[in-house]
Amino acid sequence: MNFSQIPGQKEIIGKLIRSVKEERVSHAQLFAGNEGCGSMALALAYARYISCEDRSDHDSCGKCKSCVKYEKMIHPDLHFVFPVIKGKKATDPVSDNYIEEWREFVSKSPFFTINDWLDFIEVGNAQGMIFASEASEIIRKLSLKTFESDFKIMIIWLPEKMHQATSNKLLKMIEEPPEKTLFLLVSDEPDKVIPTIQSRCQLVRIPAFSDSEVENYLIKRFAITKEKAADISHVANGNLIRAIELCENESSSLDNLDRFKNLMRFAWKRDVISLIN
Repeated sequence: MNFSQIPGQKEIIGKLIRSVKEERVSHAQLFAGNEGCGSMALALAYARYISCEDRSDHDSCGKCKSCVKYEKMIHPDLHFVFPVIKGKKATDPVSDNYIEEWREFVSKSPFFTINDWLDFIEVGNAQGMIFASEASEIIRKLSLKTFESDFKIMIIWLPEKMHQATSNKLLKMIEEPPEKTLFLLVSDEPDKVIPTIQSRCQLVRIPAFSDSEVENYLIKRFAITKEKAADISHVANGNLIRAIELCENESSSLDNLDRFKNLMRFAWKRDVISLIN
């Protein structure tokens, strides 16, 4: 994921790039924004830019050996933590139990929800969590020296899903990490991240996409008309994930939108018969 592949967020991207160029990269950052704002995509692009061997003033090169490994998410200095479930693969699971599925899933699109991830690994109604066993695994990985890049980068997706014991074990490491270690926490609900974790991270607030950014992305990706894209982007209200879902289910979604519009018109006219029908 390059910065150029993200449809918008130019101001945030500019700040992230400047932090690297000016060597002011904070060791722990919390990417906080509502669902569909592209926070995970930004974290991936940022990590790739930091590790790129031939970065430009605007983006990672996409060609060096680091970028090639980042594209496949197999770089030895890039680590992931994400919600998993007990029982399917382990009674005391960690993210590495699902790392192959994770790489396949994220490679398809960096815009997704927790339900998309749990559906992908086919766990039914189970609730994903980051369990206490994950903390020991994080400490073990980050105690090692870097293999190829200047930094070890740990991307923690949805830290609000951390078990209390996990958070407590990580506090010391986030506050005083090993040398050349970066934590990038990506949260859809930052208010649910425990205050002691929040206080140890530099907050990066990610705004929602603008309607025009969503509209242009849909036109480019799905080759739909500008009018349809405008309708969908208006309903999505800056949530790119929602816009993609509406576009992929375009027929039924637009039919429902038409029904809703008619419902509102009949309510405004106080046309009770039409409302009932």
